[in-house]
Amino acid sequence: MKLFRIFTFCFVAMASVLAQEASISVGTNEADRRITEKQAELEERRQEIELLTLEAQMQAQSRALQDSVRLNKFFGYSFFRSGPVAAETGNAMFENLPVPKGYTVGSGDNIEVLLWGQTQLQSSYPVDRDGRIFVPEIGPIDVSGKTQDELREFLKKEFVKIYATIDSKKDRTYMDVSLGTLQSINVQIVGEVRSPGIHTVHPFSTVVTALTQAGGVDTTGSLRSLRVIRDDELLQEVDFYDLMLRGEQTTEFRLREGDLIMVPVRLSTATIKGEVHKPGIYEMKPGESIKQLIAYAGGLKFTASSVVELRRTRSWEVRNNDDDPIEIAYLNYNQLNPKEIVDGDVIKVHRIMSVSKEVIVNGQVKRPGAYAFQDSLKLKDLLKLVGGINDEDFIQSVNPEKVDIIRRDPNSDYSKVISVKLSDILNDRQEANMNLNNHDQVTVYPNLKFLPARTVKIFGEVLLPGVYPILSDFETIESIVVRAGGFSSRAFPEGIVLTRGGQRVVIEEMKNTMKQGDEINVPEKSDVVQISGAVYNPGLISYIEGRSVREYISFAGGLTPDANKNDLIVIYADGKVAPRRLYMNPKPAPGCTIQVNSRPVQTPVEQLLSFLTETSTTISQILASYVLLTQIGNLMGAQGSG
Repeated sequence: MKLFRIFTFCFVAMASVLAQEASISVGTNEADRRITEKQAELEERRQEIELLTLEAQMQAQSRALQDSVRLNKFFGYSFFRSGPVAAETGNAMFENLPVPKGYTVGSGDNIEVLLWGQTQLQSSYPVDRDGRIFVPEIGPIDVSGKTQDELREFLKKEFVKIYATIDSKKDRTYMDVSLGTLQSINVQIVGEVRSPGIHTVHPFSTVVTALTQAGGVDTTGSLRSLRVIRDDELLQEVDFYDLMLRGEQTTEFRLREGDLIMVPVRLSTATIKGEVHKPGIYEMKPGESIKQLIAYAGGLKFTASSVVELRRTRSWEVRNNDDDPIEIAYLNYNQLNPKEIVDGDVIKVHRIMSVSKEVIVNGQVKRPGAYAFQDSLKLKDLLKLVGGINDEDFIQSVNPEKVDIIRRDPNSDYSKVISVKLSDILNDRQEANMNLNNHDQVTVYPNLKFLPARTVKIFGEVLLPGVYPILSDFETIESIVVRAGGFSSRAFPEGIVLTRGGQRVVIEEMKNTMKQGDEINVPEKSDVVQISGAVYNPGLISYIEGRSVREYISFAGGLTPDANKNDLIVIYADGKVAPRRLYMNPKPAPGCTIQVNSRPVQTPVEQLLSFLTETSTTISQILASYVLLTQIGNLMGAQGSG
């Protein structure tokens, strides 16, 4: 009875200690849980910030894409760079260009004078607001309105007054005049542009470069009726289609200080789509026709039909609320009259109807596929075309008894099949060598007795490695090894690896039946055992006959604390797997692998429950032994007293 009390006391004490540890663990788990929740909350906020940032980026990209689509939908507007260009950036484009011949000197320009020879001089003279330069030895000189060639001759005459050797034939002074920094000009750009106002541009600027610096013409503006006004008078009306479509340099005249570029609203547009090279929306001038619109769109594709569809919205002056505002007309391209385009017209050039004329050949022929159909095409002619029937070797792989023709039946929902013999076709029997119809499908079948040989590959430690045909349905690993000359002296038959379709197949005493594509690998003899998993020093250990699994584990440093000694397997060289059964370990063999698995990780509560279970089991066993011993003692005492 005392022993029972002692065990009970020990059990209660251990349970109390473990309960305290579990309580501490639970407290720790609660703190860990709060930290985890806080981290999760911070992570959620971080993801929200990333999502908002991503949405903002996507919106910006969407706006850019919409702007790009808008520019590309209307022809010509993408010609200009998107967004205003700074005057400094725009002017930089001209800095390395030579001065045009017709350029005239004006205020703000710098004139470079260079003398060499008898006299040396290098000086720069700015042109003032009155168009004059000041040379100290000469005084003010009016140079405004002169071209570079005129300026060179004029200044030579002025400088010879103080440098007489310029005209001397002996001890001569040479003179050169060039233009240095040029003064920018101010141009006013108004109307439908992306950045209207006064723009400072380079003196070489044209209408194109000036509008580029202003961000280009907006899609509401006209590309074909721009007006350049100089000194309150119309200098020129510009049509950018001349430059964009025909390469005509009608816009290449230079602007001057105070010029005004007026971009009016686009008044008339027409849409063209379908079989043209550049579908889109084009600006049209009064009097232009459908053919001119097609020409602007790059002309017709080779797939275009002669049918041109015109959709026109009736003018608001001639329609009422009950009318269908859309008029549709189908016109012949070859008979188009110079019909004037109206604002809002939609032109569609239809595609030619694709009506194929072909027959299809499948199966055991050299060149299967689709072939052009022609009237009076016969079956034998087609088979000659696809190749094989005149090849004595290839014809043996073709089934001579059957060729199928699948033909559409206009009176049925299903096709019908016409079967003929290939031998009859080759012998020119009229009923077999029939005329084909458009869209027939011809199937030529293989000769099943003439299929390519099925093969297996054997390599490794055999005398004649290579590829061997399967001679019967009962071909085995053993028979293939025999045909390969048998094993070499280094062969390890117990470790043969059979691979089928990329997967290893477990070998049954070399009796496995061979299949097409099988691969047999005969490895070299192995004198090691590999041990892996929950041991201190996994690796290769020399095989010694009679050594047990426990001994190999001992050589590998023994089991780690998390090892599950009841969960180990031995994988043999032939692919078979032997687990530990009850208290018996599998027997090791050369080339095998001993795998020791780990116990699953337990939580503190699971550890407590496991400990209590093991402890209660042990106490129960001890108590059962105590009761048994007590009964034996009582029985022996009773016999002694008797």
